[in-house]
This record gives sequence, C-alpha cells and structure tokens, in this order.
Amino acid sequence: ELPPASYQQILESYGAPEYALLSQVQFPSQEIIRIPDMHKAALTLPIWKTLLNLGPMSHLLKRDIEKQLGQVQETMAFTYGRIEKVMDYSLFGKDRGAHFFMDFDRAINSLQGHHLIPYLELSLPDDLLEVSESKTIIVDSDQYLSLLEAMLTRSANMYGMDEVDSWYFEINPQRILSSRIFEPAQSFLLRFTAAYRLIRKFFPNAKIGGLLQDGLLPDDRIREILTLLQPTGITPDFLCIGIFPYEELPSYYDPDARITRTTGKLFYTRDKSYAKHRVQAFRQALEPFFGTIPPFHLSCLACDIFHGQYLSDTCYQSTFFFHNTVDLIGEVDMLGYYQMSDIPSMADSNGAFMDGCNGLFNKYGIRKPGSILLSIFSKCRNYLVQKGEDFVVLKGSVDRYMIGMCNYIYVSEYSGYTLHNQIPPEDAYKIFESPKTKNIELELHNMTEGTYHIILYQINRKHGSAFDEWARNGYPEWLSKDDLDYLRHTVQPLRTLYKKSTSNGSMQFQFQLE
Repeated sequence: ELPPASYQQILESYGAPEYALLSQVQFPSQEIIRIPDMHKAALTLPIWKTLLNLGPMSHLLKRDIEKQLGQVQETMAFTYGRIEKVMDYSLFGKDRGAHFFMDFDRAINSLQGHHLIPYLELSLPDDLLEVSESKTIIVDSDQYLSLLEAMLTRSANMYGMDEVDSWYFEINPQRILSSRIFEPAQSFLLRFTAAYRLIRKFFPNAKIGGLLQDGLLPDDRIREILTLLQPTGITPDFLCIGIFPYEELPSYYDPDARITRTTGKLFYTRDKSYAKHRVQAFRQALEPFFGTIPPFHLSCLACDIFHGQYLSDTCYQSTFFFHNTVDLIGEVDMLGYYQMSDIPSMADSNGAFMDGCNGLFNKYGIRKPGSILLSIFSKCRNYLVQKGEDFVVLKGSVDRYMIGMCNYIYVSEYSGYTLHNQIPPEDAYKIFESPKTKNIELELHNMTEGTYHIILYQINRKHGSAFDEWARNGYPEWLSKDDLDYLRHTVQPLRTLYKKSTSNGSMQFQFQLE
C-alpha cells in the first residue's frame, strides 16, 4: 500500500505528454514489431536520395521547374539529376555547321547550381522517331553520333575533363511504349557500341551504361541485346531499368494460327512488391552474361505512367514510395523517383489544380504526399538496423534513430483493369480498396538508457495531402494566388514533439496507422 504522495506522483506521470499521446494498451494489436538490438546496425546505401528525374531537357529550362528544383534540393538533397531525351535535335539547331548549345548549357548549369551531378539519358523524343513499314524504330546513327560528339566537345570545353568524368551517360533502345514499337536489337547495339567508344575517348572515367531501360521490355529482347553485346568486349559501367506497376495480360494460344499470341494489354498490378520482384527477375536474367553484374539502377519508379488516375496525387503516392524504398534497400545501387514535377505534363493537362500526373509537385509547385515523405526520408542516416514488409529502422551517430511505418493502400482488383480510363477527381478514392486502420505495437530493445526526444511525423488524408485539401474545398478548377499560398503553407505532415524514457534498456510504442 502506497502513501498518498506516491499516488499523486503516479497520476502526474500518467498525465505526462508521452502517456497522453501514446498511452498504454487501448486497442488490440494486429502486428507486433520487435527490434531485439537497436545498437546492431550495418552501413547501407541511402538509395532514397540518390537520383531524381527532372523530365526532358526542354522542360528543365522553364522558370517554375527551376524554382521547384530549389525546393527539392533544400529539403531532400539528391545526388544526381536525371535528364531524359537529351538528344532532342530541335534544341540543337545548326549555324554554319555548328550546333547551338545554349539550352544544354542552361540545363547543366541549373543542375550544378543545385548541387546535382548530371545523369544524361541520351535518347530521342518520341515525336522525332521514324517508324518503318515493318513497325520498327529507325534511328539515324550518323546524325545521332554527330550531335553526341559535338555535345561531348562542348562539355569538355565548358565544364572540364574532371567534372564530366563524374557524369552518367545512359544509352537505351528507343521504344514507343503506347504502341509497343521497339528499335531492333542489332541496330541499337551498333549505335550503343559506337556511342560508348566515342564517350570513352573523350572521358575515360565517365559512367556509360543503360541498355535495358523499359521494365516492360520483353525478356527475349533483353537476352538478344546482351547476347549481341558479348562479342564486343564492352562491359557497361551500369545497367538500368524503369519500372511502372503494370503487368501484361498473359499470352494465349491461338488454335487457328497454331501460335502463342501476346495480348499487349496492361493492367495495374496487385503485387505491392512488384518492383522488387522485377529487379530480382532482371538480375537473374543477367547472370549468364556477366561474371559480376554491373551496378544496377532502377532509374524510373512511379506509381503511375498515365494521366487522369490521381494515383500520384493521393496518399497512395506516399505509401507506394515508402514501401518500395524500403523494399529496394540492398536490391539496387540507385533509385530514381519519377518525376519531380507535373509541369512537363501540362500539355496534356485537363486544366484542374490536380490532374493525375506523376510528379512529386503539382504544376503550381504544391508538394504531394510522396514529396513530403521523401523530405522526411532525406533526414535518415545510413545504418540499417532492421527492415520488414512495411517498416524500417535506421540509425545515425550515437543514439539517433529513424523509424518509419506505413499502412499500404491497395488499388482494388476491379480498378486494376480499368486504370487506362480517366476518372473525375471526386471518384479518385474509388479505385482503392476500403482503407482499414492498422494497429501496431513496436518494441525496441538494447537501447542506451535515458530519455529520448521523439519527433513524430504523420502523413494521411488529413495531414500532408494537397489532393484531400482540394477535395475539402469542393475541387475548384481555378485557384487564386492567395489560395495557392495557403496550400503551400498548410499542406504539411502532422508533427508532434515529446520525450520518452527507456525502461531496462527497452521502449514500447503503440500506433494506429490510418
């Protein structure tokens, strides 16, 4: 039996902030996450801040893109900036036989000004591609190599050998995804080997690779490219693919023609670890061709590739990025989020404030849930304590930790087959399964004894979602400058500060993930 003073102390302790915010068990836990040793950590590659896709070079020159890039680097600090479709002949007109490089210089200077190392994807825009009668892509290699040589000469003179030696040059087979038309493997290999040797002549230490690019590239086409590469004696410095979460409907046997036909039709995958599984399948396919597989980049990762589905506008974007980032730690050497801004998609825009494009920022520079998540992730340290299906524990210096958890939102089975159709914003959440709150109990053990400062960030439909704030106001199609300024300042994660002490080197939390 305790004296009255002790009762008073106990009541006061239960009224403290840590108990008020995260009290003792009040709901049944559906999942228990137990970390047995918070001091046991292994150095890991921070793939969550390696590579950012900036879109085509023609769009990087826009002033609004420049402003958004400044915001990104201030909060996320990526290392490499990937510019796609660099070989846009329309930007490099000729005068007396010499190419114009003003736009190229502006793009490179913008990257360097924001402390990004250029990662150049040396392909042509789709509208400049020529398609043969046999439905294959024709690339004029002489024209391509002429521009590339002029660009390399310009880079050497403007930026210096040592600087350009740190750049990445990505060379891929051309393809038009919408019509499933590809550049023949033989033609691509001739272009790749010529470009490889040309770049290597100028910059002996630059990173040259690519080769695969499209995650939907048929496996037999990948094998054909790599088979043709082997006799050349060239080993690429890196290999990369881009993955969007679409699967192709299975092939079927046509009894009349006595052949197996591909459907060519895509549906949205129900496999939330689709990206990891595709990476692992690619690695397995590469093993017969390399003694040691070169560094492997997932150069493009997004939760959508089409417009009008709002997947990248809703909270689904943050759960998609969280799950895949954690999934791919240790699986890839670089991870490129696709893409920074919706501005490159404005030509296809429906005119609304949000229009279902795949940027981290909407066209007005308002941050989406995925952007907010990555800005929090950028604070993460480089030592991995433990990761699981939807959680990760990372450690920094001394006793600093970052613990992340998400409640993954599934696209419904029915919607997975209908995502090619645009949907009105008020129906955006109908493509998802009904959300279920997830009750988590978290146990941390073998911690340094003491009192810890806790910073809790929460991203959900009430906090950190510009789409849901837009919905709350009735989906207005026109917003004033004051409205946009309001959204820029209010669309934030919920941030809570408090203290919590260990008990015998352990600490317990309970969370309800919406």
